Amino acid sequence: MLDRLKLAVRPRSPWEAVDLGLALLRAEAGPVYRAWLAVLLPLALILTLACPGRPWLAPLILWWLKPILDRPVLHVLAKATFGEAPGVTRTLAGGPGYCRRGLAATLLWRRLSPDRGLLLPVWQLEAPDGAGFRRRRRVLLLRGKAQARLLTLVCLLFTAVLALGAAAGLAYLWPDTEGPGLLGFLSASRGHRLPWLDTLLALLPTLAMAAVEPVYVAAGYALYLNRRVQLEAWDLELAFRRLGQRARDRAGQGAGLVLVALLACSALSLRAQSGPQPSGPALTGPKAALAEVLKAPEFSTRQQAWRLHPRRSAQPRAAAPAPPPAWVAPALELMARLMKVLLSALVLLGLLLVLWQHRRTLALAARHAPGSAKVPARLFGLDIRPAGLPNDLPAVAARLWDQGDPRSALALLYRGALADLAHGLGAPLTDGSTEGDCLGLAGRMPEPGARYFAQLMASWQAVAYGGQAAAAQDRTLCEAWSSHFSAPRPAGRP
Repeated sequence: MLDRLKLAVRPRSPWEAVDLGLALLRAEAGPVYRAWLAVLLPLALILTLACPGRPWLAPLILWWLKPILDRPVLHVLAKATFGEAPGVTRTLAGGPGYCRRGLAATLLWRRLSPDRGLLLPVWQLEAPDGAGFRRRRRVLLLRGKAQARLLTLVCLLFTAVLALGAAAGLAYLWPDTEGPGLLGFLSASRGHRLPWLDTLLALLPTLAMAAVEPVYVAAGYALYLNRRVQLEAWDLELAFRRLGQRARDRAGQGAGLVLVALLACSALSLRAQSGPQPSGPALTGPKAALAEVLKAPEFSTRQQAWRLHPRRSAQPRAAAPAPPPAWVAPALELMARLMKVLLSALVLLGLLLVLWQHRRTLALAARHAPGSAKVPARLFGLDIRPAGLPNDLPAVAARLWDQGDPRSALALLYRGALADLAHGLGAPLTDGSTEGDCLGLAGRMPEPGARYFAQLMASWQAVAYGGQAAAAQDRTLCEAWSSHFSAPRPAGRP
């Protein structure tokens, strides 16, 4: 079986073994990802359809089932190691054979094990019982445990980065309209959410897992193979097999080689009779074969190491040095003081340099500090200048409502409330303030006023953004406006 290995068998460091697993995945990317997606995508679709009200539940279940979903990937990689990468049909048909061991353990008490990538091949390829797995686990984790755990952490973080990056890209491509943006829809109440958007965002972790999980399985499988090579000496076994095959080939070359061998034996016997044997033992049989194996480049590696040894001197100890001159101590003290002054000056110079480089940023921050920013003239396309508002604002709004124009009435009430927040109450509104910011600032008002502002904003958004007809009960907003707000008066108006 080892003769059919398609990998260069030799002991490697754990990181080199991980690199070997990635190379194997690149070479067999087609069969591996076809089998992986053939298992993952149908199951993801079924779980998404089965959880319509909870789209986050499908990726959570898929993440928990990864020890089962990884087994087809490992099956393809194990077969490809011997040059027999199976197709999708053969991989799925053989599922009952390579999924028979360790299902309960990998899904329950060993599900969160950080060594899963290194130990999954033990369950699938060796099929031990519980006690056998524990013994095998102790042996395998003597080397490579830290790399297996770091591999688990890196793949988990990379999956999260891919999912968050896809979500950030979706937010960047979201159209910029006057209505709520992507974050607004995500933070909206249940009745105002977009179901297709929730489903799409819930699928992003699944797509990230689809890209990263085969990398994790291939790297863990390579760590497992490297431990097998180290423990079972596969490289030596293959070298001995090659020597045996070479010997068999030489034995079948014909009678001429037999005659040469006989002549060599006779020459050796004559030499033995003619003179004394050499002092060193001759290398014959297994020793000669082992010496030939050790000539291979894999066993000729040299390593240079440095060690600290106590210095031993045969010479007697020298006499104690003479004390330094009297001027040395004052000179060193003066140098220390100069260094303190110089370091303080360098720190102060560096601080001044940083302030000078960020002077524009600091000036902009001071300009937009609370109490220093100018009140904008328009917010959300609405004019909130006191000069643009009537003196008796509630009466004008009620008259517009009675004339059949509730949109203008709500716009006037909303403008007046925003103007009172900015000019009357001194709320720190800027050109970049959102309606959510205004709602939060209005929350600092007494409870009836904050509740009134929230109701007024909701009615205005339903009419202005949602295109809905104004509710008849919103007519009471006109009479109640004066109880919470007052129309700001421009400068110079009595």
